Amino acid sequence: MIGIIGAMANEVDTLKANMTDKEIKIRAKMEFCSGKLFGVDAVVVKCGVGKVNAALCAQNMIYEFSPDIIINTGCAAGVGDGIHIGDIVIAENAVQHDVDYGPLDDERGYLDIVERVYIPADKENSEKIAEIARSLGVNTFSGTIATGDQFLCDKDLKEEIKNHFGAYAVEMEGGAIAHAAYINGVPFVILRSVSDSGDDEAIENFENFVEEVNKTNIAILKEFLQGLK
Repeated sequence: MIGIIGAMANEVDTLKANMTDKEIKIRAKMEFCSGKLFGVDAVVVKCGVGKVNAALCAQNMIYEFSPDIIINTGCAAGVGDGIHIGDIVIAENAVQHDVDYGPLDDERGYLDIVERVYIPADKENSEKIAEIARSLGVNTFSGTIATGDQFLCDKDLKEEIKNHFGAYAVEMEGGAIAHAAYINGVPFVILRSVSDSGDDEAIENFENFVEEVNKTNIAILKEFLQGLK
């Protein structure tokens, strides 16, 4: 069973439309759609925006469906050098950039219980998905994806997150899904298409490109799932 989580409808609706033998379960006001996706057992869900929604979704998915792997699909701000709108960033690890203990001893981003800052993504499947993206002609990067409960649209904050964590992309759910997956022993992948650069033009670029760049994710996931049959 493959679990796929996206924050917004345009990140998952096409996947749901391609499912057969569909069954719907509602948990925590989220619609979990399970069935066959491109011939593979899968469950697809829109979690909503933000870390708490994402973590709730991942935990409910794990309890109800016991996925072998969770894939978080969606868009992100590309903040790494040479990354542009339309490129793909795949997580080597995830970090929550807005976890900050201030004057206390733990370093910024340190996660209690997880007992680390950087959560490692599933290497084998992340590399497979990166290879598929490149085979489709998409400029693809692998590195740290940073998550926080804010839409990044500030060039100074962008540079600070990039430099502090070595981030390639910044978004609002992946690190929380990684958190839930890791403490439950479930491998995860974060696949993000770049919709903007997290700077002063981020909102306009996001609105203009979000629909288009998510089509790339769908094409990549289709190839990946078909390869599992």
